[in-house]
Amino acid sequence: MVDLTALVAAPSTGFLGGIQDAAPALTLLIAAIAIIPAWITIVKSARSSKQGRWWSEVQWALDAVFSDNTVKQKAGIRTILILSREKWLGQHELEVLDAAWEQSLVQSATGGLRGEAPSLGQEREPFPEGIRGPEAAANGEPDAPEADSAASREAKGKVQIEAAKLKVALDARLARETPTWVQTKSKE
Repeated sequence: MVDLTALVAAPSTGFLGGIQDAAPALTLLIAAIAIIPAWITIVKSARSSKQGRWWSEVQWALDAVFSDNTVKQKAGIRTILILSREKWLGQHELEVLDAAWEQSLVQSATGGLRGEAPSLGQEREPFPEGIRGPEAAANGEPDAPEADSAASREAKGKVQIEAAKLKVALDARLARETPTWVQTKSKE
């Protein structure tokens, strides 16, 4: 007679028996393979969201930099300086941020909108038509309107210092040489 308990307790043999033994391991392997694309999607989505927030903050900061309010200008330049520290930024993003410092810093170097800007690593260009250069006084042209108040000049000076700090930081990230006068201004 055949012992049924021995047959039930005996290990299964053959191809199907091997698959049954490996089923738990195969299930885990398939689950792991399915998780990888999902994880990549989650990481890409988070990165995209972070970059979207970054661009929104840059937009606000650039709007502030180009406003007429010196307090907003200073806050905008400081914000851009902070935003420029992100490790993931490429050259394109840094060059966009590079637009923020020039207006305030060139006005600093020229004492307002008169004269020419010192060399910023490019050829010196005169200011556009209608903006007085230093040769205007020599030609007998009338002087520019009266200067701003002392408080306004002080506020603009602080904005210019922040702009110089931003220029130094961006030049370092973009591997460019910063003019000496900008380095000096950034340390005021």
